[in-house]
Amino acid sequence: MSPGGDERTFAKELAESLGPLYRVSVLGPDGRVEETFGGFEGERSRRSVVDLPSSDRRLLIEVDAGSVDAATRLVRALSLPGS
Repeated sequence: MSPGGDERTFAKELAESLGPLYRVSVLGPDGRVEETFGGFEGERSRRSVVDLPSSDRRLLIEVDAGSVDAATRLVRALSLPGS
């Protein structure tokens, strides 16, 4: 298997499971993005880096902050009295 193969498979399946508001990238030992799975069109994101056990690679998990903010505004508007 190529270096990082298990990590890539995990990242791909995680992105598919999380859905369209998420993007999952595999970061190499040097911190550079090796491969990205999933995605969204917005440019605003919240991100978290997760260390992978027994690996020199990490995952960068991003969520589309713009879409989450828009959904939050909609829910608040719908829950206002008189709505």
